[in-house]
Amino acid sequence: TAGVPGIVVFDDSAKSGSPQAVRDTFAISPIVTPDGRGVVGVVTRAPGRFAVVYSPIAIPLGDVANAWQLAGNSCDQALFVRNDGLFRSTIVNDWPGSGQLYSLYESFHYDVSEADTPNLVTTDLFWENLGAAFNGVFILQERRHAISEFRTFVFSADSALARSAPGSTWGKAFAALAAFQRGETTGEAGRIGTAETSVRSTVLDTLFDFGELKPRGHYTSSPEMQRYFRGVHYLTELSRIEGLDLVPLKALPKEVQKKALDWIDGYRPFIAPARAPLLWEPATARTVAPYARHPWDHGAAFPLSWGIDNEVLESAVFHSEWPAAERIEGPGGRRLLTSGVDVAAMFGSPLARTLMGNDFSSYPPLRPVLDGIAARRPVADRNASVYQRWLDALGVEWADSSSFPGTEHSSAIWNAKRLQTGLASWATLREATILVTERPNAAEAGEGGFETLVAEIPRGYVEPAPRTFEAIAGLFDALASTIEEGSDPDLRAGVVGRLHRSAEETRAFAEMARKELRGQALTDHEYNQIRGIGGTIEHQFLLFKSLGEPGLAISTPEPLPKIADVASVPNNSYLEAAVGQPLEWHQIVPYFGRRLIAVGSVYSYYEFVSNKLYDNQMWRAEVKAHPHPDWIQSFVAPKPAECHVTAR
Repeated sequence: TAGVPGIVVFDDSAKSGSPQAVRDTFAISPIVTPDGRGVVGVVTRAPGRFAVVYSPIAIPLGDVANAWQLAGNSCDQALFVRNDGLFRSTIVNDWPGSGQLYSLYESFHYDVSEADTPNLVTTDLFWENLGAAFNGVFILQERRHAISEFRTFVFSADSALARSAPGSTWGKAFAALAAFQRGETTGEAGRIGTAETSVRSTVLDTLFDFGELKPRGHYTSSPEMQRYFRGVHYLTELSRIEGLDLVPLKALPKEVQKKALDWIDGYRPFIAPARAPLLWEPATARTVAPYARHPWDHGAAFPLSWGIDNEVLESAVFHSEWPAAERIEGPGGRRLLTSGVDVAAMFGSPLARTLMGNDFSSYPPLRPVLDGIAARRPVADRNASVYQRWLDALGVEWADSSSFPGTEHSSAIWNAKRLQTGLASWATLREATILVTERPNAAEAGEGGFETLVAEIPRGYVEPAPRTFEAIAGLFDALASTIEEGSDPDLRAGVVGRLHRSAEETRAFAEMARKELRGQALTDHEYNQIRGIGGTIEHQFLLFKSLGEPGLAISTPEPLPKIADVASVPNNSYLEAAVGQPLEWHQIVPYFGRRLIAVGSVYSYYEFVSNKLYDNQMWRAEVKAHPHPDWIQSFVAPKPAECHVTAR
């Protein structure tokens, strides 16, 4: 205002302005400097004498080049000032294929606003494509080999047991399984196929929870897959029962045992070691997880995966029969509930350790128990399964404590993002392997004078986590090796090459992340790769998803949300770990001496205790009703209608 000292700064949400630069009286409206930290203007020194001066000012996000575009309302601005970033719930459109992690980036291409949105390339995109590749190869192996090999084994074992031990529990069980495979719907075979609760089993002559056989994960995709899930799960659940006489199984002819191994061997590259010796192998020591503190005393018909994550989930709750040093109890009583955060804490996540501070105080044995598991955790080498290497790669994501370049704070949001991303990827792994993974047991018990805004090609950013990108690239290569070791020429023709190319592309983004950490500018080609990330990821994702489709057909992918029961908890309930709808991650990043808001897509993670088993369809129907974990919610921007603007 002419003749009034200083300037008054307003933002979109303020009803009253903020006086700034009050020591100078400007003759004309001054110009804000590019870094937003001051104004340059003309002042009168004497009649007819003028000077150009610089006056410092304080504008929230004043150095953020596109704050005008993406800073939003006062609630968003407060989150940016406090955390250098925020999460925002993504609106899922109704058009086919929407709601995937890559959908946000693709929507930017159709944006008709004045300026493009700079992309933030996240590790989540590559974790999700890895999950699609893993799931596709896993399902393909099951459809082409495991399902038929399981049927062959069941019929062979039934025939042999009918001669050697027809009245034994296992003789009756395989007779029921064979009848179920033939499509019979009465007796025990009918209960395997349709029973949804605990009813009396004529094989065991006692109650058996047939509801546990409910298909989950990708096994709901077709009647064939549902039948396979129920049959295999029936067999593995019987294997878990202590006291059953295993002599009839051990006495099966070698050719029958060989059929069992043919079925099982296809799964070995995808699962962790078991904590039970396998009935069909003489060298049982090779099949038992070395980190399992409480392995089974009896053999098993299938080597259910017992990863280091399972060891954490079971060890982090109270068990009355365990040694005193392993009983998780203290001033807080007995710890009865576990969490995915326990797994991340064992792998070294600083935030997970902080979140567990109260639990460490309430249950003194908990910290040394987790530290003990970490100490005996073997480092996954090239011979380890993809499951083990996946967990090790998550450990890289979780244990990273570096700060985000260009942020003025400690990047609390990045720590929360890394924890959430890792847990969601872990839930993806558990959902894919839900049939062949053992579940841990429950605990017992337009302004004048301003520059014209000129839209320019957006300079995006890569999440500065090169070690995580490298770990994911290694997993693509590891997954390719599971195919190379097989004998299926159809797979080798295209899938292996695609997996290796995905590894190379992931490493290219790792190199961009390293450049950013060194403060080195990216090339135009690299910026173009960032700009086109949505199409790149979508192309890979659809190809990998096609591996799980009959006839390897490209089709509209299922929605992103997925769920897995990862542990049993007291009162016949389950700990469910789930992935929800994508979140937008708006993060302030360095920008040629200034800063910029870049936007990317990330996972959302949920976990809760349920007295029923969820499949993906049930979860997708109610995901919107579930709250985010507390440690994420504080970073989530409220909806505009929920942001109460007050005068400043």
